[in-house]
Amino acid sequence: MLDIDPQLVVDVCSTGAGGSWALTNLGPKIVQDDFAPGFKIKDMLKDLRLVTESIATDNGYFQGTALAANKFLQSEQLGGGDQGTQAMIRAYRHK
Repeated sequence: MLDIDPQLVVDVCSTGAGGSWALTNLGPKIVQDDFAPGFKIKDMLKDLRLVTESIATDNGYFQGTALAANKFLQSEQLGGGDQGTQAMIRAYRHK
């Protein structure tokens, strides 16, 4: 992992085109390892399952949906489904 201050990343990205509600509201929680739920991982997994079921095509599923579901599943296995969705960062930190 790069040796960059996570708060600096949140601050810089929040002020530019990369800014979003999620970054502004969940970025600081990620920096503080605050995984208290606003929206739980287990609920996100349910929603992603419903999306996946509704978008099935002859070519398979949207790759982004599958990737997100995989990362949220890894996060659930690392810390439980009752954590907030910002706990997905654990899937990226875990090797």
